[in-house]
Amino acid sequence: MRRFVRASIFGLSVALSLVTSASSASAHAYLDGSDPADGAVLQNAPSALTLHFSESVEVGATVVQLVDGHGRHLPAGPIRRLGLQAESTEQPVSIVVSLPAALPRDTYRLTWRTLSSDDLHATAGAMVFGIQQPVTAIGTSETPAQPFEVSLRWLTLLGLSLLAGGWILSRLADHKSPEEHLVSERAVLLASLGGLVAFFATGALLVDLLIAAPRGRWSVLAASAPRWSLTFVGLGVATAAAAAAKRRLGRPAQDAQRVTALAITALFAGVLAIVGTALLSHAGAGRSSSAVQVAVATIHILAATSWVGTLLAAVLVGMLLRRRDQSPVSALVPAMRRFAPVAAACVATMVVTGLLLASELVATIDAALFSDYGRALLQKLLLAGAALMFGYANWRTLRHGDGPPLRRLRRTLAVEAALTAVILGFAATMASSAPARGPRWDQAPGGRPVPLQSVQVADLQETLSVKPNVPGRNVLSVAAYDTRRPSPGPVTGVELRLKPVRSSRAEVVRVALRTVDGRWDVAVDDLDAPGLWNVTVTVIRSGLSPTTYRYPWVVGGSPGALTVRTRVSDHPLRQPLRAAALTLTIAFMAVAAMTWRLRRRRSAGTGQGAGDAVVAAGQRTPVQTRGEQPRTPTSAVVR
Repeated sequence: MRRFVRASIFGLSVALSLVTSASSASAHAYLDGSDPADGAVLQNAPSALTLHFSESVEVGATVVQLVDGHGRHLPAGPIRRLGLQAESTEQPVSIVVSLPAALPRDTYRLTWRTLSSDDLHATAGAMVFGIQQPVTAIGTSETPAQPFEVSLRWLTLLGLSLLAGGWILSRLADHKSPEEHLVSERAVLLASLGGLVAFFATGALLVDLLIAAPRGRWSVLAASAPRWSLTFVGLGVATAAAAAAKRRLGRPAQDAQRVTALAITALFAGVLAIVGTALLSHAGAGRSSSAVQVAVATIHILAATSWVGTLLAAVLVGMLLRRRDQSPVSALVPAMRRFAPVAAACVATMVVTGLLLASELVATIDAALFSDYGRALLQKLLLAGAALMFGYANWRTLRHGDGPPLRRLRRTLAVEAALTAVILGFAATMASSAPARGPRWDQAPGGRPVPLQSVQVADLQETLSVKPNVPGRNVLSVAAYDTRRPSPGPVTGVELRLKPVRSSRAEVVRVALRTVDGRWDVAVDDLDAPGLWNVTVTVIRSGLSPTTYRYPWVVGGSPGALTVRTRVSDHPLRQPLRAAALTLTIAFMAVAAMTWRLRRRRSAGTGQGAGDAVVAAGQRTPVQTRGEQPRTPTSAVVR
C-alpha cells in the first residue's frame, strides 16, 4: 500500500509539472480577416491569399479548396505560416495559401478547415473574392459541433461525475449499519467504473480528433500532449485508487486508514484530471487566457461533477440495493442528509464560477440568444433551475419526511439525477461548440466603427472622417485648424499613410487636396478590408515642423456582407456578469455565515438543555403524597 501511495504521489508531481508547463487553452481559433478580404473585388489576380487567425493553428492540418464561378476546382497551395513560429499557441498567426498564376476574370470561392494548436478543435469557413467581377461577401459563420464528439465529451463528464460522486457518497456513509456499509461499497464500485468510462471516452475523443486531421497528426498531438497527459494520468490514478479501495472496504476494521489514504490519493488525482479537462475546454477563451481562468473552470467542473455525480451514484446504488432485497431509501437517507450542505455549496460555487466563465465566453446578449453556444447555455440553465426545484423538494423530504413522502423520495431523486445527466449533455455541446464571441459577436478589433475622430495635436485641432467607411472606394477628409492667434503658419499640405494593422502589406501614402471650405480631401481604394487600420495624418505648415498623428481607425463591414445585425442588444456582458458574480459571492458568504451561527446557537442550546437534564436526573425525586401535585425542581425545567 505504501508503495502504491508513493507511486501515486510521484505521478501526481509529474502531472503538476505538466500543469506549470502548459498554457491555458482558448479552444477555438477564429478567422480575424483575410487579404484579400471576403467580398473584395480586385483588378489584378493575386498570387497568394493570407488568412489571419486569432490564435495558433496547425498548418499541417489545414486544408483549402478553391472553386471558380463555374464550379471547377483549382489547385491551391502549398500552405505556409507567415513569419516565424509563434512563441505561444495563444498568439495570433497568419497562414499564406499560394494561388494559381494568372487567375482569369471570374468569381472565386475559397473554403478552409484547420485545427487549433491548443486542443485540436476544428474551425472551418469560406470566403469569396472577384477579379473584375462583383461578388457578395459570405460573412462569418459558426462551425457546428459534431454529434460524435459531443457524445464522447458527455461520456467523459459522466464518468468524471461518477468518479467524484461515488467517492463522496462513500465517505458520507458512516458504516454504522450493514446497509450503510453496503452503500459505501457500491458507491466506490461506481467510482471505479466512472473512472474507466472517463478514461476510455477521453482516449476515443483524442483518436477522433486525430482522425479529423488529414495530415501532420504527430505535430498536432505533440502540441497538445501535456494537457491530454495530465487528464490521462489523473484519471488512471483515481480509478486505480477506487479499485484498490473497493477490495479493502470488506474489512473496514483492519484497513480503514488505508482506505482513507486511497481516498486522499483519488481526490488529488481527480482534481488533476479535472484540471486537464479544463485545459482542454474553453478555459480562458480569447487572447487574454490566464491561469486564473483555468482555475475558475476547474472549480466549476469540480463543483458540477460533485453535485451531479453524487445524485447519480445515489440513484444507481439505490437500484443495486433494490435488487438485493434491501431498503434503498432507509440505507441512503443518512448519507443524503449529510450531502445536503455539500450540494448547497456546490450549487453556489457553480453559479459564481459559471457567471465568471460566461463573462469571458459570451460577448453580448445577442450572442447568448442566437449562437449555438449561447442557446446550449440557456437550455442548460433552464434544466438546472428545474433540477434545483426537485432538489429543494427532496431536501424538505429528507429533513421532515416520514412515511409515504419518504417512500416517494426514490422517484423524485431519480428525476433530479436524470435532469443533471441531461445538463451534462448540454455542457458537452458547449465544450464542442465555438464560444459565443469572435468576429461574429465581438466588437471589431479596436472598437466599433465611428464616423469621425477629433484630436488635439500640438497647437492644431484635427478632425478625420472616412466616408462611407466600408471596404472599397472611400473619401478621407481632414480638417486642421490652428488654435493660436495669430496663426504661426498656414497649412500648406496634408499627407496620409494607410496600413492595415494585421497585414504584411506596405504602407500606402496618399496626398490630400485642399477644398473650397478649407478641408483636405482624398479619394482612395486602399481601404479594402474591414477591421483595424492605422491612418497616419501629417500636416505640413509653412515655416514650422510637420505635425504627425496616427489614428487607429476601424473600417466597417463590406456592403452586402452577411453580418449579424443587432436583434436585442449588442452591449458587452463582461462587466455585468462579473458584477453579478461578485454580488452573489457576498450574498452566499453572508447566508453561509448566518447558517453557521444559527447552528452553533442550536447546538449550544441543545448542550445546555442536556446538562440541565443530567443535573435534574441526579437530584432526589420528591415524595408525592395523596392529593398533592408533584413538586419539580427548578433546575429540571428545560426550555
